[in-house]
Amino acid sequence: MLLLFMPLRDLTETILARRTKQRQKDLHMGLGSAINAGDRSMVLTWLARGANLNAKLDGNMTAIQLACSINAVDIIKALLDAGADPNIQNGPTRGAYAVGEDNKSCLRLLNHVENRTLDAADALLLGAEKGYGAGVRLFLALLPISSGDKELLYQALSGLNVNAADPEGRTALIWAAAEGQEAVVKFLLGIPGINVNASQNGWTPLMCATIQGHEAIAKLLLMVPRGINVNVPNANGITALSWAAKHGGEGIARLLLAMPGIDVNAADREGWTALMLAVANEHEALVDLLLGAPGIKVNAADANHGWTALMLATRENAFKAATRLLAAPGINVNARDISGETVLGWAAKKDQRAFAHLLLTAPGIDANAADIDGKTALICGSMEGHEDIVKLLLAAPGIDVNAPDTGGRTPLSYAAENRCEAVVKLLLAAPGINVNAPDTRGRTSLSFAAERGHEAVVELLLATPGIDANAADTNGWTALIWAAFEGKEAIVQDLCTVPEIIVDVADVRRQIQNPAEGSKWGYGASKYVQGKCVRILEEFVESKGTGAGDLDSVD
Repeated sequence: MLLLFMPLRDLTETILARRTKQRQKDLHMGLGSAINAGDRSMVLTWLARGANLNAKLDGNMTAIQLACSINAVDIIKALLDAGADPNIQNGPTRGAYAVGEDNKSCLRLLNHVENRTLDAADALLLGAEKGYGAGVRLFLALLPISSGDKELLYQALSGLNVNAADPEGRTALIWAAAEGQEAVVKFLLGIPGINVNASQNGWTPLMCATIQGHEAIAKLLLMVPRGINVNVPNANGITALSWAAKHGGEGIARLLLAMPGIDVNAADREGWTALMLAVANEHEALVDLLLGAPGIKVNAADANHGWTALMLATRENAFKAATRLLAAPGINVNARDISGETVLGWAAKKDQRAFAHLLLTAPGIDANAADIDGKTALICGSMEGHEDIVKLLLAAPGIDVNAPDTGGRTPLSYAAENRCEAVVKLLLAAPGINVNAPDTRGRTSLSFAAERGHEAVVELLLATPGIDANAADTNGWTALIWAAFEGKEAIVQDLCTVPEIIVDVADVRRQIQNPAEGSKWGYGASKYVQGKCVRILEEFVESKGTGAGDLDSVD
């Protein structure tokens, strides 16, 4: 604290007498004090004593940043003459070569400005174009340019190609917009002939500012009275609005949506719109903004999959976005993607209960909508064993519990095959369930459960009133034959307890020894296990005193 009240020159002598390990720290303190005092001669003294030009001083600023903050032009010039880094954005972490190059360019620029020559304007443009934007920013921040001086500079620049691009295609305006150089952008926009729609591989200044979140620069660009094109896409078809939507740039999105002629439905090469990008990235505020935009197409679909914003909300588990979309006028809750799948079908397949409940309460929802394979949401939920989803769907008005897919498979058929016991119970309790519904090959739910050996499911089916235990498929195979073929002894025994069961041992033996085409040739149990199943049937027939066929075992 004592140091703060000492005269500047006394402070200098005190610090220089200190121990070596404190020397650099004290040099920085002295340099900072000299800059704050506006004392150019003391700044030079501290530099001569070894103060580090580019070190961080108190306040986490470099010497030149500190000088800029108080507009001490003479001190800035002194620091630059001593080799300070003019890049006031990147600070002291850059390499010595980069610092040296920027330092030289900035010094040349300042010399040209002091001489009021044409080269000063040329240096300004070149400094921005070649990436010396920090130096340009420093120049603009430091010089108290009058209106007349600005006009002279603009006139000088009018003779130059202000839209010249570097080898990478960047103009001065593109570079300044991307780097957040607000002062540079403002200056460049005042130059006659500046191209605000200049493009670097499809990247305009507006898009560069948008993706970097430079809202102030975007606002400057949008205020240009020379016809900025807000809908210019990059090489991938992405516009500034799409970038704002993707990256959560709410402020810039508001600016863009207020622009006349903004295309809120512009799609990129993949067919993704700003709304779809906002939904997929869960930017809820942007979803709200876009849904309120005049002419927004809430049902627009992408090119590859046919996904709408609502479908993306479901896939990305963006529940809040889905809620907002379902409240949007004209939303198509039954829209299908290129595979014919609906949002409800996806929710059922992925066990998204909250989404399924939300969708089932939406006006106009078709709970029986099917994909290109004829699979309904109930089939999707049943085959995956999603009990809660099935409960929700069975409670939906007008649900068709027996709706088959293109192969004739019903929800019960899939649940039985996949051993989804809880779902089978729910379906069997549903009004109007057809327990014997066959698929296009004549196979029933009992047939599939017997083949897979799902004893608990078989028992549920056999206990259902009206079950046909003898139903045969197009190859003449019954549940009993399938069970014997796969060696499911417990199932064979269960079927034998059915009073109406027909047991033709000879037919069973013949079928399992010579499976018809399409009966999973080669996938049956071993002959030994199949033989055990046949012997169970033989014993059953003997105990009943009925049956057909000889009693030879399967070899």
